[in-house]
Amino acid sequence: MTAGLESLPWLVLSQICEHLDDDISRSCWGRRDIWAFSLTSRKCCAVAADRRFCEVQIEAATPKRTASCIAQWDDILSRDGGRYRHVRRLSIKPPRINEGSQVNSWDEEEHAPASWDMPLFCRPHFHRDGRQNLSNTTLASFKRADTLWLDFARFTEKLPGLRDLVWCFNFMPRPILSAAHDSTRNCRLHMHHFMLESAVVPRSGDPQSIDLDADDYALATSPSLHAVMAPLQCYESDGRLNYNEEALAGMVASAAPNLRHLWTVSTHPEASLRLRESRALGRPQPCPVGLFAPMSNAGSLQSLHLSGLMSPNIERWTARTDISKLQSVSSWDPGCVRPLADMAARGQLAQLKDIQLQDIDVPDMKQPLCRLLESLNPHSLRSLRLAGHIDNDVFDIIVNHQGNSLRDLSLEAGECYSEGHDEGNLEPAPMVLTPPLAARFAGTCQNLESLHVHLDRALGNADEYALYRALGQLPKLQRLSLRLQFTVQPDEHVWMEDREVRPEDIPRDQLSRAFANAAVDATLARAIFEIISARNSGLQQLRLQTERKVSSYSVAVNDSRFRDILRWFARSWVCERKWDERGTSSVEVAELYPEQTIHAGAEWQYIAEAEKLYEGEGVYIEAFGDVWPITTPRWWEEWKSLPLRETLL
Repeated sequence: MTAGLESLPWLVLSQICEHLDDDISRSCWGRRDIWAFSLTSRKCCAVAADRRFCEVQIEAATPKRTASCIAQWDDILSRDGGRYRHVRRLSIKPPRINEGSQVNSWDEEEHAPASWDMPLFCRPHFHRDGRQNLSNTTLASFKRADTLWLDFARFTEKLPGLRDLVWCFNFMPRPILSAAHDSTRNCRLHMHHFMLESAVVPRSGDPQSIDLDADDYALATSPSLHAVMAPLQCYESDGRLNYNEEALAGMVASAAPNLRHLWTVSTHPEASLRLRESRALGRPQPCPVGLFAPMSNAGSLQSLHLSGLMSPNIERWTARTDISKLQSVSSWDPGCVRPLADMAARGQLAQLKDIQLQDIDVPDMKQPLCRLLESLNPHSLRSLRLAGHIDNDVFDIIVNHQGNSLRDLSLEAGECYSEGHDEGNLEPAPMVLTPPLAARFAGTCQNLESLHVHLDRALGNADEYALYRALGQLPKLQRLSLRLQFTVQPDEHVWMEDREVRPEDIPRDQLSRAFANAAVDATLARAIFEIISARNSGLQQLRLQTERKVSSYSVAVNDSRFRDILRWFARSWVCERKWDERGTSSVEVAELYPEQTIHAGAEWQYIAEAEKLYEGEGVYIEAFGDVWPITTPRWWEEWKSLPLRETLL
């Protein structure tokens, strides 16, 4: 094997390295493959050097450990005649929060933009609240570490081929910014926690006078600034006023001439008396000078992502950039749909490749959403992610107008209430994936590589089986995420007159049916993967998330104990195809959120071992026994998913 690799031309080995170290491989397995390849032979090691050392990541836990890490990398890169020339990307990042589960990466993928026009190494990690994973004390010690940052700047200057510098603190030392400005390298600066400290000011009058210090102004107008992720809030807990949003608007307009990617995260200060008083006095606009002066749409943003429930109006940003250059847009504000539809109708979003819209469940959003989807360029759109009220009309437009070009599609259906009607009168009904609909979808969206949809469980009957078979007809599908939904009773509107109904009052037959539909074990997860992959050998990953389908009249939605009763069965799984050294594939099945399963099991154990049950609790045991026999002391652990049936019984 080694001799065979040694005989291959350098170009062929280089292409092998490129395949082993692409973004898909890194997202799934890290960089283990390229390092293993480099250990195969001396020639492979030499060929892989460019990629082995193209990315350097320094973890900033404390100033002392960071200095040690910099010195270690300096030593490694100084060997073999100097490896500094191989480094293309450099990052310094605080340690990530580890919650002991692989769930974090899945959840992060769901909310992160699908298409960042940048290497995976440079993309920001998604944190809904914009937190920095460092204590205030540790962060303060980093700000005072002048010697550390001088050493880091000198280290950066040794990297002649540096293309991207990823910075994850909310401050930028001037020596490092100066190093990034080296004109011989054309280095791009990615800031994953952007903040101008001098744009946070005490209240002084109307209009508010803001005097940015020299370092902040140099950062805001830096020609190296390429991508920014910024937590935004209008007030601080101590009552001060935060004008970073206005500063960013000026940067987008042209003050930061090479800013291409903007991601804002709406955050909220901790409650305090000073905060309440400051809000009561209102927020004066900043004096229109310098960075805060009115500017035209001279910016050149490629990506615009607005997350959080109180995101700034999208028009604040689109009015300051040339929107014809936008390639990726996402927003959590349903109010953005109408202006986006207007832009698309005027042909201003012709370059858009990726659009992600959350919480589009406002009643009057359907018409502008349909207009937006009909107006988007079907030849350029590659990724579409929608969460909200998606009915059959919206689905038809997606399939007919965008289906053939899409590579990534995510549909999170919700409910929509029409104005002038009683709460709960749904108009129109949300889309429900049926076998004919899935077959039509599979026949049109032939280029899909990633898909996220929901479907209703049906006790594993022939219709449910047909749904999985239809999804297997997507020829290029590699990643599939399914939300398997179940209801507690067939018609939840029967509870309309009684909102206080207890879960123990649910008829036993309906409860047992809910248990059977909710029950998803590893065997069923594997069976679903095998049915889908029987027609699509390219399927790499399948995610199954089992959850209760609820509406306004669902019973005990806020009853945590009843959630645990159902959660014991409603388990979520990841199925992934793996290969061994001989090229033989196998499917590995791993549970998501296992700690929640353990917690739910404790509730069942309490019911099973209780000397006396509360009134009505016995129905849980009876409903369980209707589906699975109770034969052992730990009977609640002896359940299995109902098998899938290809034909009607």
